[in-house]
Amino acid sequence: MFKMLRLLPVLLLTPCLLHSSASADIIGSQAFSISVTSGTGNIALPLTLTSLLSNSTQNGAFVGLGATSWGNIAVPAFDASSPSQTLTVSNTDFGTFTGQVDIDSVVGGLFRNIRAVGTWTPGTNAFFGGATNPQPSHLGITLGKSTSSNLISGAVVLDTNVSAVPEPSFVVLTGLFGLGLLWRHRRSERSRSSVVAS
Repeated sequence: MFKMLRLLPVLLLTPCLLHSSASADIIGSQAFSISVTSGTGNIALPLTLTSLLSNSTQNGAFVGLGATSWGNIAVPAFDASSPSQTLTVSNTDFGTFTGQVDIDSVVGGLFRNIRAVGTWTPGTNAFFGGATNPQPSHLGITLGKSTSSNLISGAVVLDTNVSAVPEPSFVVLTGLFGLGLLWRHRRSERSRSSVVAS
């Protein structure tokens, strides 16, 4: 029985270690150049961002990723009263981001900033090393309209350096590990005090 109790910490940590090594996180940020499809030039109306292509503005685990395309983004109309629309961008190579817009602002009809909070799941690009673990992420979109034409330009940034709430299973296993150590420490203290008393 005592030998099994000594193995308790190892048994409790094994699932956590296996989980973390099998699904490495990709932490960093990656910027994309874009093309904007808009007939009216009004940045507050629905827009389609096309031809997303990663560029050299990158940090963390994305450093070294070459030019990679990432599909299209349908940007909903600006809604100051309820910026909670869903944004999705996906392709098999770079992966899939899905999130809720939590910031959407238009300044003077010339600039628009959008941020969506959600998750990004890496795609099949060999650069990601087979990682498939969904990453808590922010997707930022910055748009600007020319004052002399209907031309809209902008950029998109994916940021996976976002704090996440730990998985419940991890919290439970960590708690059990802590209880196991506490129980072992108390048992050790009792056996020392009984030796000293005799």
